[in-house]
Amino acid sequence: MNVSTFPPPSFAAQFAELKREKAMRARVYPHWVAGGKIKKQTADYQLAALEAAMATLEALALGKTAADPLRDELAAGLRALLLVCTVEKFTAAEWAEVLSASRILAKVPV
Repeated sequence: MNVSTFPPPSFAAQFAELKREKAMRARVYPHWVAGGKIKKQTADYQLAALEAAMATLEALALGKTAADPLRDELAAGLRALLLVCTVEKFTAAEWAEVLSASRILAKVPV
């Protein structure tokens, strides 16, 4: 059957497919790692990324804000950047560039 004839999958169907994919990867990755097809670090990262995507989608479906951790991570990165700028003794022009970039990033919806 031609896939284009199927109706768009519902959210529940999409989430079920992600759960199926996660279970399949959990089953095959150990064999792939043992066989040298994939590194354990890569397998662990891919499973974690899939789990994070599922958590984000679930939170969005429930009307929760899934973006707060991303904003916290962005804020931590900006604080680290400002610390580096302080230690490196940036010039006024360099500080202006950093502040401009931080203002732009603060407006980016995450």
